[in-house]
Amino acid sequence: MTKFTYKRISYKEFKDGTYKNAYIPQDDEFSVTSHVTSSFRDALIACPCNNDDSKTFMHLFVDEEGKEIGRTIRFGTRIKAGDRVYGAESGCGFEVIEEYRKEGIGADLIMITLQNNEYDFSLGAGLSLKAYPLHRKLKYILFEVPQYFKVINSRFEIKPNPSESNFQSFKRLISNIRLKLKDIPNHINCKKLEKKFVIKKETIVPEWVTGMVANDGHQFMEVHDREWFQWNLDYNTYGYDEDIQSFYSVLDRDNKPMGFFMTKERIIKKPGRNYGFIIGTVVEWESYDHSVLSEADINLLAMRTFSKNIDAIFTLACECGTASQLISMGFKERASFKVSVKDKKKLLENIGDQNLWRLRYGMTNMIIL
Repeated sequence: MTKFTYKRISYKEFKDGTYKNAYIPQDDEFSVTSHVTSSFRDALIACPCNNDDSKTFMHLFVDEEGKEIGRTIRFGTRIKAGDRVYGAESGCGFEVIEEYRKEGIGADLIMITLQNNEYDFSLGAGLSLKAYPLHRKLKYILFEVPQYFKVINSRFEIKPNPSESNFQSFKRLISNIRLKLKDIPNHINCKKLEKKFVIKKETIVPEWVTGMVANDGHQFMEVHDREWFQWNLDYNTYGYDEDIQSFYSVLDRDNKPMGFFMTKERIIKKPGRNYGFIIGTVVEWESYDHSVLSEADINLLAMRTFSKNIDAIFTLACECGTASQLISMGFKERASFKVSVKDKKKLLENIGDQNLWRLRYGMTNMIIL
């Protein structure tokens, strides 16, 4: 069995770069050193919940030669339970080199976060199929939220091929025409909503957003206040020109706030079947009165705001009745969106009841990612 060593890197080491030469070799498997100069570094430093430089930036395992074989990056967040707010940790960049996965490195990384006493709570979102069973085994509270996608460009399902025939190109063209024809009812219904509401794109997130989210009626939620939204609007992980975040207020005809939504667009740069696709996601939303402006209404309005070159739109169905409405709008169901919670000291009753949680796609780092 290969010997490996655990290293902890603080935010102070991350910010001043002193960790780089001490722990990470030049052939860094996960490009950890790039975070020192990347837009991701700027985003983590600007995170409104990362206000203590002594806290952990990264849990890291290296082999006998000092080569990185596994890591997880940590950052702060907050959980609201009733009228109280608690500090919590979240993370990203959970990676283990494939040849070491049978050594239990992944489980060790999760155990280290569990035993870390810097925070009483741990919160994760967008868990991968590989990470999900590990979290279940370690008795995390796990939630699954129905996730849906809508194809905008047929190449998302009919993959282009450099050697494809004229018939294949024609087939994709016909498919795109069909998609546009099926979308006509959505355009009609959206026009009706636009007669009732004003959709305003914001560069500065309004103050009223904080209260709208905090008073939505759920007992538990990740704190998404104006400062948190502004951070997510101003920063993202990779800094590609195609990567965009947008925030929209939904106002009535007297300019009274009725709701909001936030979207992101991401180009897929990772090699694979979806390389080069641009994906749009409805990452956050809220409404003062869901009988007037429903979750499905917000998704319909959001669809009209994406760039013309996106290939697909993703969203969640968090309210009862939303799923059937999304399907009628041309969305298809896909694998659920997975969220993990750990109450390390068993401080809160009923924290494992999913119905008591406000859950959104944009939890933890899922907007800037």
